[in-house]
Amino acid sequence: MAAPVEPVAGKFAVFIFFFFGTFRAGLSSVFPCMLIAPIHLADYQSGELDTISKQFRIGTFMVALVALLEPILGSNPTQLQILSQVFIAFVLPLVVLGIIIMIRKKDVMNDHVTEIRCSARALWSDVLLLSHLLQWSRGDH
Repeated sequence: MAAPVEPVAGKFAVFIFFFFGTFRAGLSSVFPCMLIAPIHLADYQSGELDTISKQFRIGTFMVALVALLEPILGSNPTQLQILSQVFIAFVLPLVVLGIIIMIRKKDVMNDHVTEIRCSARALWSDVLLLSHLLQWSRGDH
């Protein structure tokens, strides 16, 4: 992408595109990542997001601190990305379990409580559908 712009931007075209592209990609993903935990916590506790509360500021600061300490300590970014993907593989089933538990609580769902049979059927049908889609996308059909 930078080669066509090099006659206009000069020798630093590659650097400019790489630096600003990486910087903007990082900014576009770091803010949602920093806000997701405080938003979910506020939603669970009261249902209202208070961005000036002490809890919101501390939560956001802790996530930012963890995100900034890794590069400062000299960690390998590629290894960190792989580690985060492995971590997601273990956390995602816990999130699904939490959702199943929540949709079965009468005090949370009121009259919309689901039965375990319904949850299990939905979960297994989703797993089956996803496995078929993955096989089809790989060309194993």
